[in-house]
Amino acid sequence: MAPNTPQSKFSLKLMVHKEEMKVIFAEADSNFVDTLFSIMTLPMTAIVRLFRTRPDEEVKPIRSLNNLYQSLHDLCSNCTSAEKNKWMLLNPRTSSYDVCRKLKLNINDQEPTRHYICQDIGCSRQSGACFSISSLAKCSNYGKMMDREVKYEDSTSGDDCEGGVFVSDLASYIVTDDLCVMPNSPISIVQLLCELGITAVSFLDAMTIDIGVDQSDDLKKMLLQPAYCPDGAAYANLSRFQNSQGYCGEMHCIYNFRDSRVDGRYLKTSAKFILSDDLVITPLSSFSSVTMLGKLNVPFNDFEVVKVSIGVDEV
Repeated sequence: MAPNTPQSKFSLKLMVHKEEMKVIFAEADSNFVDTLFSIMTLPMTAIVRLFRTRPDEEVKPIRSLNNLYQSLHDLCSNCTSAEKNKWMLLNPRTSSYDVCRKLKLNINDQEPTRHYICQDIGCSRQSGACFSISSLAKCSNYGKMMDREVKYEDSTSGDDCEGGVFVSDLASYIVTDDLCVMPNSPISIVQLLCELGITAVSFLDAMTIDIGVDQSDDLKKMLLQPAYCPDGAAYANLSRFQNSQGYCGEMHCIYNFRDSRVDGRYLKTSAKFILSDDLVITPLSSFSSVTMLGKLNVPFNDFEVVKVSIGVDEV
């Protein structure tokens, strides 16, 4: 599927309760349901980044995660085991990333994945040469920067998925106001109406709306916000509206992904940090300690040191 365009839209038929002015359910095709289910494939960093484009009031439900993201973004290179690790954490990719590119409306705004190989041409021609999705990585064979971009065609990029992306395109679906999805059938509709205490068609009215690129921000908000809103303060509703190896066709070489961590760590073992209660992370220093206490209005004689141990059970 091509990137989102003004033509990337779908129509929803809504069944609305006349008196309460509330959507009971929407009738949708597989394209809309595929977009709904694609939220399950987003990495946490992508979710936080999508929220950061919203007004401050809407970011409150994920404030701690937002702090964690900003802390990582601001972390200097001296505190990370490798610069490429910081890039990787801020720009994660999942195995479903390329699959989601076939969605009619893709809510993941990440740039397409790029692939890089070693500067040394001799290295790239060797069997089992490495490639990276970050231009900040160094080749494990020659120690040179892997910043030479190559074209890479993934097997999922073609339109080889029959029956839609995640669900069958041979069926239509019912999506309730709180985003329960079920096959569209008379039995399902009658059962749903009975559960809601709706006994007659006279209570209902039908309308049609279009959702496209212009409404994608509202769709993201509807999908993402409920998972991070405390105690049901807000909820989603319609009413509110591969493989670790790859083949490089031009180079005719096989490249293997490489773990960029150092001894299994993302940060340097010698580095120490201050972690606040709301997950703001800063490199440890006397200035950062005093600054934090100042922000909290804590007198220097009004705190004590407590040592705690965190293991598997606590995680």
